[in-house]
Amino acid sequence: MEIILRKDAKKLGLTYYFTGKPCMHGHIEKRQTSNGGCLLCIGEYVKRHPVERKESVKKWDRSNRDKAREKLKRWRSNNKEKALLLSKIWKQKNPDKIQANIRRRRAIRLGCKGRHFIADVRRLEINQNMRCYWCGNKLTKYHIDHIIPLSISKDDSPANICLSCRECNQSKDVNLPQEWSGADHKNGTIRLL
Repeated sequence: MEIILRKDAKKLGLTYYFTGKPCMHGHIEKRQTSNGGCLLCIGEYVKRHPVERKESVKKWDRSNRDKAREKLKRWRSNNKEKALLLSKIWKQKNPDKIQANIRRRRAIRLGCKGRHFIADVRRLEINQNMRCYWCGNKLTKYHIDHIIPLSISKDDSPANICLSCRECNQSKDVNLPQEWSGADHKNGTIRLL
């Protein structure tokens, strides 16, 4: 490896440099130009302190958004297959987050006020005892329904959402609760406001 000083590496815009001298722990290894840290020491620190390292990276990403985006973009273009695989795994593990993002983007597109989060949906699961808000049937899968439709109320806050079965949500469509009879729902009584 070519021996180079840190100040010269900074001038050349290098990410790493090599002095040929041991670090304070005796490693003769490349060092990071940004902080002068030996790569082996940094690797050992990351293994011993994964939570602190993760928080440190998040903090840097928040304060250097443009650089972080560019870094991620470069990594994705250099690791396309791995990026696709990681994305696929994340999507499989987080279907509720994907649905929340889809709902949030729709609400933004419609110019809605307010916003609900996954925690609000979890509260509804408990409060509604996993039963449809409209017909009371037990839910295994559910739709997040706006009591007053988004197209009318422009309200995406937790106060305007409920869990409903697919049948109720699709038959209610964009009707106000008092306009919707629910008569075409096959399993029972419908709750009107």
